Amino acid sequence: MSISGTAEVTTYGYRIGDAEEILVPAIDNFATAEVVLPAGTTTITVRAFNGDILLGVASTDYTL
Repeated sequence: MSISGTAEVTTYGYRIGDAEEILVPAIDNFATAEVVLPAGTTTITVRAFNGDILLGVASTDYTL
């Protein structure tokens, strides 16, 4: 996970559809996580944080 234009990210949060946000620690501003997407179209939202400070938000629709 990464969001362009964000610096010093300590944590990323991602949400698949309406599910609860899952937090993933960042190393050098990047994070990875394995996800399972449901069939059909779903929105994935990623938020970047430095501690408790929100740095940016991005979302994308995926269709399987």
